[in-house]
Amino acid sequence: MPLPSFVIVGERKSGTTALCHWMAHPDVYMHPREDMNYFIEDEILVTTTWRDGPADPQRWERMHSADQYASLFAEADSQRAIGEKSADLFFWRPAHERMVRLLPHAKFIVLLRDPVKRAWSHYLDELAKGDGREALPFDDALAAESDRSARSAYARLHLSYRARGYYDDVMRDFLVHVPRERLLVLTLEQMGAAPRETLQTVYRFIGVDANVGLDLAGTRHNEAGDTNVPRRWARWPVVRPIAGAYHHASARVIERLVSDPARRQRAKNAAYLPFLQSGKRLRISAETRAELARDFTPHVRALEGLLGREFPEWSSTPSAANAGHAAR
Repeated sequence: MPLPSFVIVGERKSGTTALCHWMAHPDVYMHPREDMNYFIEDEILVTTTWRDGPADPQRWERMHSADQYASLFAEADSQRAIGEKSADLFFWRPAHERMVRLLPHAKFIVLLRDPVKRAWSHYLDELAKGDGREALPFDDALAAESDRSARSAYARLHLSYRARGYYDDVMRDFLVHVPRERLLVLTLEQMGAAPRETLQTVYRFIGVDANVGLDLAGTRHNEAGDTNVPRRWARWPVVRPIAGAYHHASARVIERLVSDPARRQRAKNAAYLPFLQSGKRLRISAETRAELARDFTPHVRALEGLLGREFPEWSSTPSAANAGHAAR
């Protein structure tokens, strides 16, 4: 059975879903299940209910194997490149060694994003998932991140808005296991500015013809600003069960009455308005944005030194060259 020849390993809210959907190439098989995160402990993946304590790496070793992983790709045919997308694998350190052990020849694609914008988008995404994930305002969630992560592997995986933006720390650990020549680092901003060229770079990296399979480049997917998030009062303990029952009942009625998927989703969005609002209505405060930018900037500088390239596309943390120019 075939094993993947490449994996899109993250980071969350940095364009991994879009890239996965863009790759409609005749010589590429992308696993249809996104974010299976096979190399992460199951007990912190399969629930949205808060779980304190560490993950169990020994249980992962007992329950996972190369043959089991390969069986997930049994539908791959004669494609030259076989891949999957799991957006948490880059951040989750135990996954690094496991991936390289089971995939000794695979290539890895990392997508990054302006870390301030990534943190905010990640927060909106978690807020939208409801009970068991995120119930704190953004500033409070940032303040609680270290304590929550220390007592809960579940929180460390899902609620690390700040730590996931320390790209240099993660990259340094990743490169302990993955040779630099088997790693491609892209940015969401790069994808947005030059989608076809970025997709061609990916195709060349994984070893397929870079002149075909480009029709979907630039299409949008999975943007947090399009997500409905609970209104603050709808997260009160006394209101949450009422909101949940209302959403469930209204969704069932709409699914019975409306057959067209697009109209059905619009109807649901309208029906949910008493308890939900568009993520586009929420804003990160200027003070919090500035504080995060100050925090992330030295990590961006360190990442630039580690990779030998700059990231001028990240407006909240200007590149070293731009920062030096501004200082003169």
